[in-house]
Amino acid sequence: MRTAAGQHAGMRDHPITHIPRPRSQRQVVNELRGIEQPEPDEFDLAAAAERRAALRATAGAEISSIEAQRDAELPGLAAAEERARRHLESLTPAYQEAMRAYAAAQGEHTRRAHDFAYARERQVRRVYAAAEPVIQETRTALTELMQATIATMAESEERNALYDERQGRWVHQIWSNAPSIDRRRTAILALFHDIEGMKAEPDQGDIRERLARLVEALPDASELVLVRDYPKAEPARPWPAYKQAREELIGRPIDDNPEERRSRRGILNRLIG
Repeated sequence: MRTAAGQHAGMRDHPITHIPRPRSQRQVVNELRGIEQPEPDEFDLAAAAERRAALRATAGAEISSIEAQRDAELPGLAAAEERARRHLESLTPAYQEAMRAYAAAQGEHTRRAHDFAYARERQVRRVYAAAEPVIQETRTALTELMQATIATMAESEERNALYDERQGRWVHQIWSNAPSIDRRRTAILALFHDIEGMKAEPDQGDIRERLARLVEALPDASELVLVRDYPKAEPARPWPAYKQAREELIGRPIDDNPEERRSRRGILNRLIG
């Protein structure tokens, strides 16, 4: 039976051997197809020492090349940097003085612009406080006009009846005052806000006449406007030549009615004689 010391002594008598790492299936396939070369035995001491020496030699050559390039370029770049620094030092006083002058001019301009705006605003407020009372009276009257407009009843009526042979029925134009009511409400609201600016106008000598013209120009809520017209003619379905208003047919004999002539009764009357 060997002791531990004997085992250690035996281990020292034999060189260190490397147990290779098992290859994967993909590595085996790549090696068979020539895509990948088998890994060299890295634990071959002599070969490993040669590889390390070759790597050190290659890296040393690169280091020497880099140092030579550094020593060739950096001195010139350092000289250019020094020249730029001296030039900047020569320009700095003038540049700083120009910046101080610019900041002072900018501050003075801003301060004076603020002073003028504040002074003007004070005078505008004085004009506003002394505005003619008729402006506020007109605004109150506009409120009453708005309430009356909102209370206006919407009306509609049919006009100009025409016979549409395509649909076999009479059609009408529809006229209504609903759009006029909306236009008047919009105009009153816009005028209500616009005349408030008149209070800040220094010249209010003809303010009554101006307000009268503005109020007079408001749309009429009772005006009837066309909201639905006849169907538009189409190239495939044009309007028929026969289009007569209902009023033109009242009181005429039925046989004089061109439409009746095309109807069943008109045909029977012609057949009977």
